Amino acid sequence: MEVGTENKQRRGQHCYEGYMYTKKDKKKTRIQWGCTQIKSRPCKGAITTSLTLEDVSVAVVHSHDGDLSTVEAEKL
Repeated sequence: MEVGTENKQRRGQHCYEGYMYTKKDKKKTRIQWGCTQIKSRPCKGAITTSLTLEDVSVAVVHSHDGDLSTVEAEKL
């Protein structure tokens, strides 16, 4: 399992297991993320993480395959 990291150049984006996410909401102990492909696919994929991004739980499964090459390019 890949532990995601928030893209340093684009705060508010997160990479996890071949998918890109945009920050949707931040609570006291959790952050909610939604798939960046929500409009183009449309995909309702979503995850929830701890504030440190270490504890990840899948809230909604994606409607498309992940793209590791795009995610790796975004991390640079």
